[in-house]
Amino acid sequence: MLADPRRNETWSGVGMRAYDPAVSIDRFVWSEHATLRLAQRRLERSDVEEAIRASHDERKVNEGEADWLVQGMTPLGVRVEVIYDHPIDNDETAIRIVSAWRLDTL
Repeated sequence: MLADPRRNETWSGVGMRAYDPAVSIDRFVWSEHATLRLAQRRLERSDVEEAIRASHDERKVNEGEADWLVQGMTPLGVRVEVIYDHPIDNDETAIRIVSAWRLDTL
């Protein structure tokens, strides 16, 4: 069973750790799939990364291929949804982006 990520509890899942609000996200690793989807979905890498940073504290457990799901907004006001793994390789400051898409095109 998973707990609220905003509480300091131990996670019982692959790649999931206790949540620490003091940890900043410093490194983004992009999957080949996510990189391909950026151009197809008219998204900028830096915009998606900033949306993750701004919304990481509100992330939800993802039911699919990645650990987390987050919704955010780009500087131009485009709503995006991103799935990602965190942490990666035991690095709390690193995120692996699996995919991202615009919510206005669904």
